[in-house]
Amino acid sequence: DDEEEGGESAPKFSAAKMRAVKMLRSGASSDDKVEFLREAQTMVELGQQENLVNFMGIVVRRRPWLVVLEFCQYGDLSDVLRACRTKNVSLSTAERLHFARQLASGMQYIASKGFVHMDLAARNVLLHRRNLIKVADFGLTHRHDPGKNYYKQRGVLKLSIRWLAIDSFDHKIFS
Repeated sequence: DDEEEGGESAPKFSAAKMRAVKMLRSGASSDDKVEFLREAQTMVELGQQENLVNFMGIVVRRRPWLVVLEFCQYGDLSDVLRACRTKNVSLSTAERLHFARQLASGMQYIASKGFVHMDLAARNVLLHRRNLIKVADFGLTHRHDPGKNYYKQRGVLKLSIRWLAIDSFDHKIFS
């Protein structure tokens, strides 16, 4: 312990960091609870990578259940692009390519870990400081089927049909 003059120990504080919190709504069904825990487990299994929103922790001993995540101060890419359009700000080709490279890096990492995201959309991509892109929302992320590089849907999933590839819609295969 470091002591200041006079022999008293100075309190030690670390710098506060902003965090995002995902909360399970009160009155959630048992299926909702299972999905909440599955998403947290998926994030743990994926681990940390620069272009993924990083999992910080989970609270499930008391209500409300919380997942604590890295905070991305600029929000989702959809809102950022909409704000740019409203303010007549256009992204350069280099900026667009920078975003695309980072997004591809995050998705490649997810695939390398044997998962498929299944809900990639601008609303699920967050913008962090220094134009760092982070893939978020792993609620529909599934592990590849054993021995395969894809996931075959079994049962009913809530998917955004508007954005599904026709072959995924027809064959229920996601890669």
